[in-house]
Amino acid sequence: MATNSYKLSPQRETYVDKIVELVEEQILSGTIPPESKISEGQLAKEFGVSRGPAREALNRLEDKGLVEKKDFGRNIKAFDINEYRETYELRIIVEAYCTMQAAVRSTEKDHKIIRDLVDQMGKNLSPDKQGKLRELVLRFHDYIVECSKNETLIKVYQSAGKKIRWANTVVLKLRDQRVDFREHRNISDMIINREPEKARTLMERHTTTNMELLLKEFEKKRNSPRLN
Repeated sequence: MATNSYKLSPQRETYVDKIVELVEEQILSGTIPPESKISEGQLAKEFGVSRGPAREALNRLEDKGLVEKKDFGRNIKAFDINEYRETYELRIIVEAYCTMQAAVRSTEKDHKIIRDLVDQMGKNLSPDKQGKLRELVLRFHDYIVECSKNETLIKVYQSAGKKIRWANTVVLKLRDQRVDFREHRNISDMIINREPEKARTLMERHTTTNMELLLKEFEKKRNSPRLN
């Protein structure tokens, strides 16, 4: 673990959210190498909090696929670029098909929720609101898949998405957020207008672009400890 000392302010964010954000950044930057041990005690001491928030932060990091249980503790998960590519490709296929089905099966209530999510994204494009924007983007993609009403595909999407969800932080930094927002808005328009093939094409193009940007970034950092 890094030796930096942090003091967290509950007025700005919850302890858990801030711990997750900071540790995630340390992992993705390679500051904490793969296979390093990580524990409640370490986090509690480093961030000056009790074991409760530290435990919840570890659970969230594990849910993101950045931390894994090993033996009697937890380790930072080693990154496998081939596994990542294959998992993301599966997600692209499933999400694009679900988007097409959402354009057919979604209700007026669904449309209102989708519109609201897009509107909220448009209000959170500034650099100081990236955490909120990330949450909205995740909810937007998840909800569209839910609108497919296909429980089997929803479970497949959730399983694949859980393994690569951490990458959304990297995507936000790589993409022009206004371009990304326009793509989300166009996808939502096609769903609401009942244009299934166009909705599917736009979603596939959007998520493929994200994957390609990430893979290119990983290639540039191939010698980084976290990618070996």
